[in-house]
Amino acid sequence: NSNPCCRSLNNGSNTKQRAVGQQSMSRMLAWHLALLPIFTGEAGFHPFAGVEELKPQRLEDFCEHPASGKGLRWCQHSFRKRLEDGGDVELSWRMKADPESILSLDTEAEQGVRVLKCDPGQLELELPVSHARHAAPGQMVVGSRFVHGCGHLPDRHMYSRVTKVQQLPVRAREPWLPRVQRVWLATEELPNFAHVVPFMTFSFSYMPEEARNVVPDPEMVTDYGLNRDILKSRGRKLKEEEEDISPMQVLKDIASEVNGVEVEDGGFKHGGSSGGSINTQNGILNFVPKQVSNFGWNWDFFMNTTEAPSFNITVPGGRGVLKLQKPFIKIHSGIFLNFTSLFEGLTKVPKVKWTAGLKGHGKLQARVQGALNTTGSADVNPFHEFHLDMIDKLRAPQWFEKIEFAAAHMPVSFQPGFQFKAKMYHAGTFHGAMVFGIDTHGMLNPTLSFDSLKGLDLNVKGDLINTTIIPPFWMIFTKRFEMGIQLMPALLVKGDFGEEEKATVGVEFRPYLNFSVSRAGEGGYGGDEMKTLTVYPFRAMGLKDQEFNKKYKVKIQVLDRE
Repeated sequence: NSNPCCRSLNNGSNTKQRAVGQQSMSRMLAWHLALLPIFTGEAGFHPFAGVEELKPQRLEDFCEHPASGKGLRWCQHSFRKRLEDGGDVELSWRMKADPESILSLDTEAEQGVRVLKCDPGQLELELPVSHARHAAPGQMVVGSRFVHGCGHLPDRHMYSRVTKVQQLPVRAREPWLPRVQRVWLATEELPNFAHVVPFMTFSFSYMPEEARNVVPDPEMVTDYGLNRDILKSRGRKLKEEEEDISPMQVLKDIASEVNGVEVEDGGFKHGGSSGGSINTQNGILNFVPKQVSNFGWNWDFFMNTTEAPSFNITVPGGRGVLKLQKPFIKIHSGIFLNFTSLFEGLTKVPKVKWTAGLKGHGKLQARVQGALNTTGSADVNPFHEFHLDMIDKLRAPQWFEKIEFAAAHMPVSFQPGFQFKAKMYHAGTFHGAMVFGIDTHGMLNPTLSFDSLKGLDLNVKGDLINTTIIPPFWMIFTKRFEMGIQLMPALLVKGDFGEEEKATVGVEFRPYLNFSVSRAGEGGYGGDEMKTLTVYPFRAMGLKDQEFNKKYKVKIQVLDRE
């Protein structure tokens, strides 16, 4: 068009359209900025081994659809996944719940649910209109430790029941942003997830390839984060780290399309924390629990040999040298947790059952060599052992990182650990030299169970596959002499899935090896010489009624005796 007026009019129209387009893009940018904490919050949950299926998911996606559309429903889901390093992860769960009565901070963050403030017994939330129904007494609010931002619950998940609601004024918002409500909630903080739904059961298990490969020295193939360099040096292909798509980078890309908007971020560092509560750091903590595939004492899994070839032991009451040659314990195992709870009302305590344990195989080796001269004739009581200083650092519990997963919207975590102690003793006079030892490989399956009606129970199953005993060799002068070593490894579990908060329970088993030398007619210390066992109750559980003026009679059974 050659008409100057028309060209001017068209140019003005184009300018106006560009201005409207820039304003729309600016509004879109502001909307994305408003959702930035939400995006980072959703990315904060660190599931076990980085398995996406273990992240919190919306409960209603797994529930049956009753005719009324409301009330309690049965919901269930299960999956099994083979990891790239050969490990198997399995989770199955089933629960009876009303999805409309539970607000998940993890799954609903992307819908605009935000925690503005969290203190003991109270929450301040920003809810979109579509979620306003959750601001009512009797509603449940659950959130993982990665998103709730509660300073008084730094390492625990949040499970709360709403008891009182108060509407708060909403701050001024741009008209194009979604409508929201700001509410203050008085809450009752619940001990654990067993108090949230009427019925819940789940089974979680992890089985690495080393635990399935039942040979004395399986090749280390599990990628638990800390061993990536050694696995790469062996030529094993690992899953590459996914590209970190930063929310700030997304916003910069959007801004670059808008005229007049600077794309310089001023040095903003992404991947930190949002609002001081949501951690979005990328790391390997979610892989560390997989180290149950290869753990033990005095064994270098990278070099496949003992870390220290021998230890010198100082024996009380004796002079000379006592060496422990090439001792080690190594374990290749999987881990599992089975849980069931029944919650029949607010005035009743949930009935809870759970079983946790390890399943795999291990190897133990120890050889004692000594040349001693005891300095006195007084006997050393076999029950007054002396500790081995070489394992002092393992006498305190050693904890793996938490295993994190979710049964639908319900975050669950537990922390496995182990403890290792050892003792030796000797009794009688001794002058000379001796050698004895053991080398064994076997299956192991220690389990620890809890029943709120019966209490704790433990069970240790094992089969020795290949055992070599080095019989005692000695050249000594003595009337009678006895020496032994006792190992005390323990399996520990810590979590909030029992009746107590932050409960720590453990199962300890005690393999031992000892030998006795005596002259004919001198007798000995006797293999049946034992301490008196005293058992007494410390807690009564499962009582149907609790009347303080009522007397109870308690029957105790141990070792098939009452």
